[in-house]
Amino acid sequence: MPATLRYTKPQSAAAQKVILDIFNSVLGFQETEAADAMLRFVQLLGMPSRLSEVNVTSDEQLHK
Repeated sequence: MPATLRYTKPQSAAAQKVILDIFNSVLGFQETEAADAMLRFVQLLGMPSRLSEVNVTSDEQLHK
């Protein structure tokens, strides 16, 4: 999700500002980018944020 937010920021800046404001106000974050706030939230929940964290290490594994 953070990578998607970074990629789509030019098209969704206003919506991302809303997301950022929610994370910062509700969770006490002081992030300046929605993608960074989302990554921090995912990490706070203890969820994986990279494919390698769930043992996907090659393109072949993605196509199974």
